[in-house]
Amino acid sequence: DQRFLYILSPKTGGESPTELQYQTVDVQIGASSFTDGIANTDKMIAQGASSPAGQFCSAARSALLGGYNDWYIPAPYEFYMLSHINSYMPVEEQMSGEYLTSREEGSNRFISFNVNDGSWSIYYKTTSPRRVRLIRKIHVSEFVPA
Repeated sequence: DQRFLYILSPKTGGESPTELQYQTVDVQIGASSFTDGIANTDKMIAQGASSPAGQFCSAARSALLGGYNDWYIPAPYEFYMLSHINSYMPVEEQMSGEYLTSREEGSNRFISFNVNDGSWSIYYKTTSPRRVRLIRKIHVSEFVPA
């Protein structure tokens, strides 16, 4: 059973305060999933300092943002799913504009997602920084309402 609940990070600590590069070097890392942001993000983190976006996520995991260490950068499909609930979130937590997704396109490009209009764009990894917003997911069977 593949039913998950996606949890958007709080803006403080979970959204980069500045735009970040996907990578600082043009290297294909195998982060090619449209649906598995965890696998993509783990590949970004493994790049160390050459992936500023991956480093941001790694820092949030280490800091136990919200008490959790399983934050990641969404894949395009996951961002699409989250964009449908954006208007239901408190205004101060809503997303706006373009965000970097964890999916790369070959050695030198990545996919971004525009929350405002639901569009995708492809940009160069080293010269087109975008904001990062982290998410986590839990299996529906793990959800226990408060």
